[in-house]
Amino acid sequence: MPGSTKKRKGAQQSDFKRIKAKVGKKAFKPANVTDTSFKAVAVQVKNQQADSQNAKLLSERGHSIQQLATQLNHPAAAVRTSAIRGLANVVDSHGESLKAQLSILLPAVAKCCVDQHDTVRQLGLGVLKTILTSASCEEQVMRPFLPLLTAYTTSALNSLDRLTRLDGARAVEILSTSLTSLMGSQAETLLPAFVTLLSDYHSQRRPTAATAKRKSKSRSNENGRLVILQSLVALLKTVPKKNTLTNGAFVHQNPDVVFVPGGRTVNALLLAGREERSVRPIQSISEIPSFIGGSLDTVSFKQQGPSADVANDIVSKLRDIFIELSQRGGTQGSKGGILLSALDIEELSLLNQAICLFWNAYCCDMILQDGIGDSEQSLKKGFTSLLSLMMESFPAWQQSTNAELVTKCALLNTDICATLMDIGGRLEANSKEINWTRKVLDYLLPRLGNDATVPLQGDTIVNVLSNLFLLKSDTREFTLTEKTRRKILQNVCEAFFVENIEADFARLASSRRAVSLILAMLENENYILESGNAFDESLQMAIKTLPVYLKAWKGDFVVESRELLSGLQDVSRRLVPDNQSDEAGLDCL
Repeated sequence: MPGSTKKRKGAQQSDFKRIKAKVGKKAFKPANVTDTSFKAVAVQVKNQQADSQNAKLLSERGHSIQQLATQLNHPAAAVRTSAIRGLANVVDSHGESLKAQLSILLPAVAKCCVDQHDTVRQLGLGVLKTILTSASCEEQVMRPFLPLLTAYTTSALNSLDRLTRLDGARAVEILSTSLTSLMGSQAETLLPAFVTLLSDYHSQRRPTAATAKRKSKSRSNENGRLVILQSLVALLKTVPKKNTLTNGAFVHQNPDVVFVPGGRTVNALLLAGREERSVRPIQSISEIPSFIGGSLDTVSFKQQGPSADVANDIVSKLRDIFIELSQRGGTQGSKGGILLSALDIEELSLLNQAICLFWNAYCCDMILQDGIGDSEQSLKKGFTSLLSLMMESFPAWQQSTNAELVTKCALLNTDICATLMDIGGRLEANSKEINWTRKVLDYLLPRLGNDATVPLQGDTIVNVLSNLFLLKSDTREFTLTEKTRRKILQNVCEAFFVENIEADFARLASSRRAVSLILAMLENENYILESGNAFDESLQMAIKTLPVYLKAWKGDFVVESRELLSGLQDVSRRLVPDNQSDEAGLDCL
């Protein structure tokens, strides 16, 4: 176009250059984008965690107690089994550091007692036993957890599954043996479940000795009734006994002194006997006679127990088991009694202990009080029936020559004698004639001083004979006749009070109990020693031998030594040297 000129204009430079993306090439990031990516690295120093005071306790796989407790709620049995194995590893590895973790550990382990899977329950019971027997878990530390443990155990005992109920019985035994002073208050809650437990295995076929030794993954061959009886005995042992006639070693009622709080140490009041209830502080000196006289103004402890109906059901089940055992055992003809196998001896021993402990713990006071009802009358008839069954089945025999089995059978017969003494001595105390005393004396008297042949038997024998000798009734002074009592005392003197007594024999529990019997006889009766009388000569020898016992004890037995010194002082005051026999009795004093 004429008169016009074209100017070429250069391309304008933009502030932000746009980079075109090409196919197959990675797009570049804008220049104004800040990179915010980062990497994290976890540093774990296990040695420092173990040494730290607040560190978590870990299993071998690195799981904490909280994680393992959470896994126990998993629906898969394999996961729960792995979790309880992890807890077992933590408990075994860190047993001394569990005290701070009990609030997490115990609820998780207790829940395993009611788990549906058999392996979880078995492992849970093992972990529970390890926790309770560890040095850091004392009874006072476990007191807040007792209601929780009892609740889970009661749930297991009342489960619809038979093996779960059996594991519940094992849990009762673990708790009773580990928390002895605490479980006595829980017996009222746990005992009703034993009615069902004893019925479960009433008619079950028990395993033979060969089957019991054979290892098997199945639990169908285990002796469930033996487990239940062991659990019942362990639970009843935790209940404070009201009756002083105990089955086994003699227990002194006043072994120590009791410190009564109040005042200063220089004028504190000490009372003879072991403290069995809380004593209120002394406010003034005028209150001292009430303490010494025994009328302590204290908060009385009322021991709870099962109802009469529950007690009646338990006694009925125990009687059924006794009948089954006696019928299974063969008779011994002219010897009397029943012939038992090794397993039957063990089961009958536990059954006898359960009967005696249940009588002493609850039924004695329930039956012998005035104005009892129909349930108490039925309970009394049940024990009378048990007494008759024991008399018919006594003594127990066995055909094996095994020394251990012979000892078990002898101890069983002695314990049955003690049970007859405990129950029969109270039920038939006012009867004109006690039938079972002749059988008991015929068995016990020839076995006096037989501790070397059957250890632990002599203590129970002397205990039963002592209780028989001192047994009193409401209608007359002593239940046994004077002739029978003299026979008992003469046999005791001839067995324990002879010349050249060895120190080891004098220190036996049976020998110390024989000394207590002689002292009780000298204290409670008026005696005149005459020459030419076999009984009086035996008694003279006993009096002469008393200082020998005191020397052999060497002050190791404080209670018995105190009683013996007091008895020797009383004898020296009452024996006046007017005749030759009295002088002979004073020669050793």
